[in-house]
Amino acid sequence: MIWSLADTLKFITPKLSNELVSPQAFSKVLATAEILPDAISSIILECRLGRNHPRVDVSMCVIASEGGREVLLDYLNKMRLPNSLIASPLWRRIHNFYTYWADPTSLLYESVSFIWFEFDLDAQSMKAHVPSFFISLEDRHLPDFSIPSHRHDIPERYKAVEMVLKVFLNRPVSSRLQRNLSACFERLPAKAGLPQVGVMLSRQSDAVRVAVDMPEDRILEYLTGIGWTGQMSSVEEILSTFYPCCIGKVLVSFNVADVVLPNIGVEFGFGTLSQIEPKLLSFLDSLVERGLCTLEKHDALLSWPGFSWEMYPGDSWPTKLWRSLSHVKISHQPGSPLMAKAYLWFSPRFALF
Repeated sequence: MIWSLADTLKFITPKLSNELVSPQAFSKVLATAEILPDAISSIILECRLGRNHPRVDVSMCVIASEGGREVLLDYLNKMRLPNSLIASPLWRRIHNFYTYWADPTSLLYESVSFIWFEFDLDAQSMKAHVPSFFISLEDRHLPDFSIPSHRHDIPERYKAVEMVLKVFLNRPVSSRLQRNLSACFERLPAKAGLPQVGVMLSRQSDAVRVAVDMPEDRILEYLTGIGWTGQMSSVEEILSTFYPCCIGKVLVSFNVADVVLPNIGVEFGFGTLSQIEPKLLSFLDSLVERGLCTLEKHDALLSWPGFSWEMYPGDSWPTKLWRSLSHVKISHQPGSPLMAKAYLWFSPRFALF
């Protein structure tokens, strides 16, 4: 079921802390939402947790099984985007992807269960309104790290990724990129998954963002096996510091090009938590102790999880609007200090109680 995007954002506004999402930052979220139809099932606000880092980015999820795929394709077919975007070569590629995704004879129709648009809301990206684009190869649109992933159907999933890259990159994929990307699939250990692959359209890069989840004790071996070029000691430090306070597995994300690039994000998931648990409190305390999160943002995060009942226009029954801290990502970039980001998830869901 699809709800009004504008109404969802209106209902969530009073729940947002200015410490995490200032009115100025949220105004950019609202402006971005204006270009999209009511095809969005879930939203994530990406908040930087350090001091003097007010920028907020936004991701929006379109789920095939909830009808969003067809709604957005119809919107694009009827050219309801702003004129400046209709003429954009990158939005034409997005349109091409949706055409393939909605075609029952296409490999993507069954292989891709949902996608995320990720909009960087810095000044330059706001002018272009070009999102990065993440396809899901699993059925969970909220990263629930307590649910085991599966390695089955890896050849089919890799074929789907190859097809997506051909659509978005609009040119042949280099043999080195193909080899490195193939290794990311082939080197997956048991009880691991590769839930998402992204194309960073907004950053004008051919690098492919890969996200893998697996048991914590297999991550270093996996990164070595795929030829990751970063500092292993930095990942070891992040894991030893924060994993004890995590729920379930860890997800690592990195960029794959002709080499596997050294920047990396280590994501610690809290999934479907709608209330505070001791591990979450300990995790946030550790962020503050290490200077990665202000005390004000720490307290604001603790007040975020929960739900509210909202009456959408035209409905005869209120809708449950869920709020959860999806995950916290610790990003490592050589030569720069660590950065922590929190991902505030919210989604309207039908419920009787």
